[in-house]
Amino acid sequence: MSQKTELEILLAVVDHGSFSAAARALGYTPSAVGKRVHQLEQRLNVPLLVRSTRRMTLTEAGRRYAEEARDLIARLTALEEDISDDASTLRGTVRLTSSAALGRRFVVPLVIEFMEHHPEV
Repeated sequence: MSQKTELEILLAVVDHGSFSAAARALGYTPSAVGKRVHQLEQRLNVPLLVRSTRRMTLTEAGRRYAEEARDLIARLTALEEDISDDASTLRGTVRLTSSAALGRRFVVPLVIEFMEHHPEV
């Protein structure tokens, strides 16, 4: 599981207030959510949540981590969308060959419409 997914799981737990509610929101089992949060805490070597039978609260380290994680995920999501938009934008040069009559009647109107939709081509 990626670090981004671990962060998203932790934030879901924080936002929903429990492993069960976070699991329902994410489509995981509560035990899978608990396991991922535990693995994250083990990797960081610091508790992020204080759990009791009735409630769960963030430790100071957990609060700082969740705050920064939320910012990181927002920035990563924006970057991925930006990169994806760049990749889907058509650009470059297109060369066409046709007879003059066919070009004037059919190709030129299509090329003009295409250029309006894809100005970087």
